Amino acid sequence: MFNIAPNQKGVSYWAIIIVLAAMVVAMIVAFWPQEDLPEDNLTPMHIRLLHQAKEVVGGISEKAKIEKWIVDNKLNQYGDPADTLYAGGTPLYDETTREMTNKYDYIKNNHPNNPWNK
Repeated sequence: MFNIAPNQKGVSYWAIIIVLAAMVVAMIVAFWPQEDLPEDNLTPMHIRLLHQAKEVVGGISEKAKIEKWIVDNKLNQYGDPADTLYAGGTPLYDETTREMTNKYDYIKNNHPNNPWNK
Protein backbone atom coordinates (compact mmCIF):
# COMPACT_ATOMS: atom_id res chain seq x y z
CA MET A 1 0.00 0.00 0.00
CA PHE A 2 2.55 2.60 1.14
CA ASN A 3 6.04 2.12 -0.09
CA ILE A 4 8.25 4.40 1.97
CA ALA A 5 11.92 3.92 1.42
CA PRO A 6 14.32 4.02 4.37
CA ASN A 7 16.28 7.21 4.81
CA GLN A 8 20.03 7.38 4.12
CA LYS A 9 20.99 5.75 7.44
CA GLY A 10 18.67 2.78 6.93
CA VAL A 11 15.99 3.81 9.45
CA SER A 12 12.43 3.52 8.26
CA TYR A 13 10.33 6.64 8.55
CA TRP A 14 7.58 4.46 10.00
CA ALA A 15 9.88 3.46 12.87
CA ILE A 16 10.53 7.12 13.62
CA ILE A 17 6.81 7.90 13.51
CA ILE A 18 6.00 4.99 15.85
CA VAL A 19 8.67 6.02 18.35
CA LEU A 20 7.49 9.64 18.32
CA ALA A 21 3.86 8.55 18.73
CA ALA A 22 4.81 6.36 21.71
CA MET A 23 6.65 9.31 23.28
CA VAL A 24 3.62 11.57 22.82
CA VAL A 25 1.31 8.99 24.42
CA ALA A 26 3.76 8.54 27.33
CA MET A 27 3.87 12.31 27.91
CA ILE A 28 0.06 12.56 27.85
CA VAL A 29 -0.26 9.73 30.39
CA ALA A 30 2.49 11.18 32.61
CA PHE A 31 0.94 14.64 32.84
CA TRP A 32 -2.76 13.71 32.85
CA PRO A 33 -4.43 15.03 36.03
CA GLN A 34 -4.79 12.31 38.62
CA GLU A 35 -7.85 11.91 40.82
CA ASP A 36 -7.15 11.86 44.56
CA LEU A 37 -8.50 8.36 45.27
CA PRO A 38 -8.46 6.48 48.56
CA GLU A 39 -5.33 4.42 49.13
CA ASP A 40 -6.97 1.01 48.56
CA ASN A 41 -8.75 1.87 45.26
CA LEU A 42 -11.23 -0.87 46.24
CA THR A 43 -13.74 1.50 47.79
CA PRO A 44 -17.01 1.46 45.81
CA MET A 45 -17.73 4.57 43.76
CA HIS A 46 -20.85 5.51 45.74
CA ILE A 47 -18.84 5.49 48.99
CA ARG A 48 -16.13 7.68 47.44
CA LEU A 49 -18.75 10.11 46.14
CA LEU A 50 -20.43 10.23 49.54
CA HIS A 51 -17.04 10.93 51.16
CA GLN A 52 -16.38 13.75 48.69
CA ALA A 53 -19.84 15.21 49.31
CA LYS A 54 -19.18 15.29 53.07
CA GLU A 55 -15.99 17.32 52.44
CA VAL A 56 -18.00 20.09 50.80
CA VAL A 57 -18.78 22.91 53.22
CA GLY A 58 -20.92 25.81 52.04
CA GLY A 59 -20.59 24.75 48.41
CA ILE A 60 -16.78 24.93 48.37
CA SER A 61 -14.64 21.99 49.45
CA GLU A 62 -11.85 22.51 51.95
CA LYS A 63 -9.33 21.46 49.30
CA ALA A 64 -10.57 24.22 46.99
CA LYS A 65 -10.33 26.74 49.84
CA ILE A 66 -6.75 25.64 50.55
CA GLU A 67 -5.79 25.93 46.87
CA LYS A 68 -7.32 29.43 46.66
CA TRP A 69 -5.49 30.45 49.85
CA ILE A 70 -2.20 29.20 48.37
CA VAL A 71 -2.70 31.20 45.16
CA ASP A 72 -3.94 34.35 46.92
CA ASN A 73 -0.94 34.38 49.30
CA LYS A 74 1.61 33.44 46.60
CA LEU A 75 2.74 30.32 48.48
CA ASN A 76 4.26 27.17 47.01
CA GLN A 77 2.12 24.08 46.39
CA TYR A 78 2.64 22.95 50.00
CA GLY A 79 1.43 26.19 51.63
CA ASP A 80 4.94 27.32 52.55
CA PRO A 81 6.75 30.48 51.36
CA ALA A 82 7.42 30.31 47.62
CA ASP A 83 11.20 30.18 47.99
CA THR A 84 11.21 27.20 50.41
CA LEU A 85 13.51 24.32 49.44
CA TYR A 86 13.05 20.76 50.69
CA ALA A 87 15.50 17.91 51.17
CA GLY A 88 14.52 15.29 48.63
CA GLY A 89 12.42 17.81 46.71
CA THR A 90 9.19 17.38 48.69
CA PRO A 91 8.11 17.74 52.32
CA LEU A 92 5.54 14.98 51.85
CA TYR A 93 8.04 12.11 51.99
CA ASP A 94 9.28 11.01 55.43
CA GLU A 95 12.65 9.37 54.90
CA THR A 96 12.62 7.75 58.35
CA THR A 97 9.30 5.93 57.84
CA ARG A 98 9.45 5.84 54.02
CA GLU A 99 5.86 7.03 53.86
CA MET A 100 4.19 9.78 51.87
CA THR A 101 1.91 12.27 53.57
CA ASN A 102 -1.18 13.59 51.85
CA LYS A 103 -0.60 17.16 50.65
CA TYR A 104 -3.66 18.52 52.42
CA ASP A 105 -2.83 16.72 55.68
CA TYR A 106 0.65 18.29 55.53
CA ILE A 107 -0.82 21.76 55.00
CA LYS A 108 -3.39 21.31 57.80
CA ASN A 109 -0.69 20.12 60.23
CA ASN A 110 1.55 23.11 59.41
CA HIS A 111 -1.32 25.63 59.62
CA PRO A 112 -3.52 24.49 62.54
CA ASN A 113 -5.32 27.85 62.62
CA ASN A 114 -6.84 27.10 59.14
CA PRO A 115 -6.15 30.52 57.56
CA TRP A 116 -8.03 29.47 54.38
CA ASN A 117 -11.31 29.64 56.33
CA LYS A 118 -10.87 33.34 57.23
